[in-house]
Amino acid sequence: MFRRLNKLFSILIMLFMVFAVNASFSFAYYSNYPVNNPTETELKNLTYEVFVWNSDQGYWSVSNLSGTAYLADGLQVWEFAPYSDDNDKLYSNKVAISDDFTDSWDALVAVVGDISVNCGYRNGFHNAAVGGVQYSQHKAGVAVDMTTPSGYTASVFATKASNAGFVDAHVISGTNSVHADAREQTGYPTIYTNTGSGLYVFTLEDALICNDYSPILTGFYGSIDIDEVEDFQQDNGLTIDGIVGSNTWDELTD
Repeated sequence: MFRRLNKLFSILIMLFMVFAVNASFSFAYYSNYPVNNPTETELKNLTYEVFVWNSDQGYWSVSNLSGTAYLADGLQVWEFAPYSDDNDKLYSNKVAISDDFTDSWDALVAVVGDISVNCGYRNGFHNAAVGGVQYSQHKAGVAVDMTTPSGYTASVFATKASNAGFVDAHVISGTNSVHADAREQTGYPTIYTNTGSGLYVFTLEDALICNDYSPILTGFYGSIDIDEVEDFQQDNGLTIDGIVGSNTWDELTD
């Protein structure tokens, strides 16, 4: 009971602090999503909340951007948003991306020209709906699936992506498309109670939301997130320590 009351108090404090800094910050998360059958015009006209991870400085920048704003050379927000062409749904107006990804993207565009995106960022609901792998780098905002540009074979395009700095680039089996990502590591890292800001903290918060818990979606692992993780661990028979290791990740992303 005490932990629950303490959590409520912490949430109220956090809400006050965030609203004081940025009154436009949205806490609706995914309550109005998914949006079914959006037109391209609607996707372009929507305002998105874009989280950009600065890997060198170790912080997130957050901006409200139109769908036609550019994240990188030739890459508009709406193209990278969690929209599934397979089932024609937009799963959220939240978009995560990293500067390591955009650096590699820009280097690739400089070589091959315009690139058509099949899939960029996915939240947990989107990833599950399209049958994405459990530890998908799409959920961290560092992966993209692309149609091979005219004049290249898929294998050559994948090599170009690797040369541009993408950590993993390969032809998607049975297609003319290439997956490329700027992952920080294979799988997801352990998140400790003193981790603070981190690329995969955003992925963790999204996973908690997808499991009906209530973190604050900021990319910073603070007291509210830790309490939510501990509640999740307690509810799932895990060690209650607020540390997100392989066992907690497995349960969260299953």
